[in-house]
Amino acid sequence: MLDWLYKWIVAVTAAGILAAVATSLVQSGPIRKVAQMTAGLVIILAVISPFTGLDVGKLSLYTTQYDALKNNYSEKIGQVNDKYVKAIIQDRTSEYILNKARELGLEIQVRVEARPVDGGYPYPWSAEIYYDGDAAGRNAVSRIIESECAIPANRQYWKTKR
Repeated sequence: MLDWLYKWIVAVTAAGILAAVATSLVQSGPIRKVAQMTAGLVIILAVISPFTGLDVGKLSLYTTQYDALKNNYSEKIGQVNDKYVKAIIQDRTSEYILNKARELGLEIQVRVEARPVDGGYPYPWSAEIYYDGDAAGRNAVSRIIESECAIPANRQYWKTKR
């Protein structure tokens, strides 16, 4: 790939040097203006020379293939991003619930599941809570989960510690 770029730079440089030498050898007057115009055309031809051999059919094919690859990678990146966002929401919500329980002096273990709502952004959906304490502690944590994490009591699954 760099080989054609090297050749192109050499061609443009050579055309520029040739144009400068040719115009400097011609005396001023109408012939010099013609020489300057011809030199300018030679430089322009050197600059656009890589595009003269361009196969438009292949360019169209490559553009189509590029678009297909780009769309495929964009979709894959979106899927990976969605997984990471879901994992972050689950981890942070679990950590939040753990911290709230610790503030109440309770030891629990919790695992939160997040699901996308209406095919969009994931929200905390359910919680699996492991707790061996009394009903008062369980009710206090359950209220926190419901009011602050929007996980209703019917999607809170209470179990004894692992």
